[in-house]
Amino acid sequence: RNLAVVVVSQPADTTYAVAAAYELGTKATAVTAGLSYPLNDGAVVKAKVNTAREVGLAYSKQLSASTKLDFGTLLALQSTNDRPSVDAAFALNVKFTQ
Repeated sequence: RNLAVVVVSQPADTTYAVAAAYELGTKATAVTAGLSYPLNDGAVVKAKVNTAREVGLAYSKQLSASTKLDFGTLLALQSTNDRPSVDAAFALNVKFTQ
């Protein structure tokens, strides 16, 4: 079972969010903070960071009435045998609709 608390604030066009989750069985706590910021050209930039040592960045833009571009990355800090490393995942999506 999990308990979760989510707080969202939206002053003007920027959205800030903080989420905390507590797992009753393992007593593990995870906290995530993020924001969504609109750019002048209509694109949206999003960022998040959490206590699992992950950082995520995303970019989204409606290119035309029928085409949307999304790009994102998730970076995770890992440490094994006192040697840190960074795992990275990337996503690129171009969506065409009619």
